[in-house]
Amino acid sequence: MHAEIQFIRLPQVLERLGISRSTLYAKLNKNSPYYDPTFPKQIKLNPNSFRSAVVWILHEIIQWQKDQMNKR
Repeated sequence: MHAEIQFIRLPQVLERLGISRSTLYAKLNKNSPYYDPTFPKQIKLNPNSFRSAVVWILHEIIQWQKDQMNKR
């Protein structure tokens, strides 16, 4: 069975993880002390635009959460 890919926007990612916007972007910023290379990367919906909307893939966020639970 082929799983459907579902995109979620920033507010849904923040709500699902219970973190702030600044925390999320710190996890994505290679120059941040809070950088997490395992954190799912966002996808620009229009890569040719500077201010493109971004999304994350839901199953990647869920898998990252499971990985964090397995680390404890």
